Amino acid sequence: MHYSDQVRHSLGAYIHPIQNRPFSVREAARLQSFPDCFEFAGSMTEQFVQIGNAVPPKLAYQIATQIISAIKRPERIAA
Repeated sequence: MHYSDQVRHSLGAYIHPIQNRPFSVREAARLQSFPDCFEFAGSMTEQFVQIGNAVPPKLAYQIATQIISAIKRPERIAA
């Protein structure tokens, strides 16, 4: 089951919701919160794999912020 409003075709690629085409690498990157200036290496397939396997940058930032906050708390328990 895929939690997406997008329709998938038999090869597993997500289809654009308005236009009859798959998402571009840049569109997939935007969905994952990568800035437009971010460059991916390799073939188109390799770029899609990089995007799909990545932790979205905005999510990584929020996780890191919470970890830093937890480390700085004075009630922290020493190991």
